[in-house]
Amino acid sequence: MKKQILTLVLLFITVCATAQKLSIEKGEIKLDGTTVAYIEGKKPFFKVFNLTKDFVIQAELKFIMDTEGFGKRWLVLKNESGDKFNELEYKKFNPMNQEKSLVQTLITYNYLDSNSLNVAALTEFFNKPLTGVSEKIIAEENKIKLEHKKIADLKLVIDDSGVIFRTIQSQNLIIGRIKMNLKPNGAVDTYQVIDLNNQLVATWFANKTQYGSTDKFWNQEVVTFDGKVFPVLFDNSGNFVGYKMSKDVTARNIVIQLLFNGYLVKKEEE
Repeated sequence: MKKQILTLVLLFITVCATAQKLSIEKGEIKLDGTTVAYIEGKKPFFKVFNLTKDFVIQAELKFIMDTEGFGKRWLVLKNESGDKFNELEYKKFNPMNQEKSLVQTLITYNYLDSNSLNVAALTEFFNKPLTGVSEKIIAEENKIKLEHKKIADLKLVIDDSGVIFRTIQSQNLIIGRIKMNLKPNGAVDTYQVIDLNNQLVATWFANKTQYGSTDKFWNQEVVTFDGKVFPVLFDNSGNFVGYKMSKDVTARNIVIQLLFNGYLVKKEEE
């Protein structure tokens, strides 16, 4: 144990010792106060030069708006002539200092260090197959949009008494109800979903909650009456002041998960 602690301490000291302070002053990129490269341009387009200015790369900061309204970003690097390019994923991004975010990314991928731009590594990078960063980001966003559409198509409403409604063929139909149960200390313990026949459809269990007389502990999971298990994370973001079941994101996500998996759905709705 002592040996492991000593190893961690030495690793921490090594990381601290090798960490370099990055600054950009009047187009000069500095590490620990020493100029290592030059940068010019305005977002989203920049050029980064090595110390002797005989090697330059172009950089474009790419951005798409996501469904959450925050946006997703990646970086496109091109060679000087612009006929070769490849993409990088940000490890850290500061929207208030995009120029520094670009430079920090170059350092993270070892394309810039105390010796200036790594010409060999960058040349190899431009000649590699595309990393597919943009395709991955766009595919993930399209998947999220599809999920949002599927949820919107459910036309689901839960009122403050826990009654679950869906709008089907222009009619608001009751399909069940959901109830929240609290622990003695006031924390959420379980949610129970009941169908129109007053039969238990599923129970959501909070962190490390034991199920019945078994030794199984459930962790933010929905367990259906027929033994299916679906993860649903606890989310209290809907209730900023006070509590209303109609604003309960966890309750809504539980019902959505059940509907997606064929519960609370009549045969004629499938």
